[in-house]
Amino acid sequence: MSDWLFFVRMGLVHILDFGAYDHILFLITVCATFRPKDWRPLLVLVTAFTIGHALTILLAGLYGSALSQPVTEWLVGLTIVLGAIYNLAFSEQWHKKHRYLNYLIAVGFGLIHGLAFSGVFRALAFEGGDLLGVLLGFNLGVEAGQLAVVALIFLATYLVVEVSEVPFKYWRVGMSTLALLAGVWMTLDRWPF
Repeated sequence: MSDWLFFVRMGLVHILDFGAYDHILFLITVCATFRPKDWRPLLVLVTAFTIGHALTILLAGLYGSALSQPVTEWLVGLTIVLGAIYNLAFSEQWHKKHRYLNYLIAVGFGLIHGLAFSGVFRALAFEGGDLLGVLLGFNLGVEAGQLAVVALIFLATYLVVEVSEVPFKYWRVGMSTLALLAGVWMTLDRWPF
């Protein structure tokens, strides 16, 4: 059981480590289009991302990845850029009307983010031998870490939008723009070619 908890903790650290801030930036991008009252569809969206993340970790962990680690890291930055542009290009009403598309995008981006961790997972899973236990523990930690970050973002959203009465449109555009700028920097910094 202590081994399983090790992987849960590893999943938490994977999300909450500010040195690996790409997940946090991605979650900021995801949360930017949601008001705190819309927490249920956001939880589904975050879980869709985790499902994509888990699937890629499992498949690439078992069979390897066709992409090099530098290319994968670059693609992770690109998901942040694309997510922020998607937020800025469409209105809040459009996002609400097309939630299913948001879920598909989250799964797709989760697939890319999972590639970044699959090599480590492969080494750990084969060392311990309990592939499903490692995957389950790690992804429970990932989900818990994501929910903690989402809770903090929602607290900030509530304080800015509801308490300070900043129009939600300005908050959404501001958060998406910050994520876009950070994502562009990350993508340029990680250029693998």
